[in-house]
Amino acid sequence: MRRIVYFLSFLFVYIGYGQVSDNLRKSAEQGDARSQFLLGFDYGRNGDFKNAFYWFSKSANQQDADAQFFLARAYENGEGTEKSKEKAEIWFKKSAELGNADAQFRLGGLYFEKEEYAKATYWIEKSAEQGNLAAQYFLGEFYYSGKGIEQNYAKAAFWWFKAANQEVDIDNESQRNALARSQYRLAGLYIQGKGVESSEEKGKYWLRKSCKNFYDEACEILNKLKKNR
Repeated sequence: MRRIVYFLSFLFVYIGYGQVSDNLRKSAEQGDARSQFLLGFDYGRNGDFKNAFYWFSKSANQQDADAQFFLARAYENGEGTEKSKEKAEIWFKKSAELGNADAQFRLGGLYFEKEEYAKATYWIEKSAEQGNLAAQYFLGEFYYSGKGIEQNYAKAAFWWFKAANQEVDIDNESQRNALARSQYRLAGLYIQGKGVESSEEKGKYWLRKSCKNFYDEACEILNKLKKNR
């Protein structure tokens, strides 16, 4: 989603909001799917959910994966339309099948809520492979717990390491939390020697990283380790 915001911001700053808005509308009305999505996105970020829903629907029906994802969110949250978990799932699945990583992660979450763990793991792994930070964190949890997948500490370490090394917007709380949790869980594997070679030094390294990202549990364990010296 961030890339879409940057793209629109670039257009508005360097070309001018009025001109871009007029051109987008003309193109959208002529049936261009991407313009329909971008117009819907602009309506949505300005709080006009009814028009956002209208244009997301137009674009989604032309197989735009981003529009399908945002249409699913509209149904999920009741923004510009009535809430419908069933319709949200339909559109998340359409978007996920076209390769949208955010939709794959959210679809996996819906399957997890329904305790369909094999399907949840399948879609979350698809998302994780595309670099979705939250998906990488949760996939690590799946491998660690063995829920919906064969328990494998080495694979848990692999996905938490992937997530722990991502660069995130520090002001994005959900991303920062997923990053800090991954760093914390990876630290635990090093300290316990599960799936990786035991290393208190590496464990402390990742605890410090997690603590710097405001994860209180990591800070508490670091303090305990210092007192036990």
